[in-house]
Amino acid sequence: MKYIGPLVIKFILTTIIVSIVLGLFFNVSFAGVITTSVLLTGLAFLGDVFAIPLIEKSTALIGDFILAWVVVLFIGSMLFNPSVQIGSAAFLTAAAVIVGEVFFHRYMRREVLSNVRNTENKVVYLPKRYFQTEFSSELDKPDDPTNQDKK
Repeated sequence: MKYIGPLVIKFILTTIIVSIVLGLFFNVSFAGVITTSVLLTGLAFLGDVFAIPLIEKSTALIGDFILAWVVVLFIGSMLFNPSVQIGSAAFLTAAAVIVGEVFFHRYMRREVLSNVRNTENKVVYLPKRYFQTEFSSELDKPDDPTNQDKK
């Protein structure tokens, strides 16, 4: 339930950015804008929820840029008018999306994922007093023919 609000915010943010870049600059239809926004929002939100606690901010932004670029190229090749320069549209949309993602990632870290801790990559430092020398007897069989220590 706590992810519904951020998902709606991300959808609105993505739809505004995609409609400005694709709708105004490249004359993409409303159906193309909504389809691109829905697919991009769904994939990017899954990445945000699972990846933001594990990776750094810059890595998440690079991943969002690549994801937005690939999604717009994929959707554009199927839905957009052939007169649309898909490469330029994908690059400009991806660049605009990561500007919005900077603020959305900040919101996600502060409000939604504040109690998620990444304990998997933490290094534990033990003081020297916790280390002990281990003493044990040999586990080799004395009458084993492969034993090198014959006494």
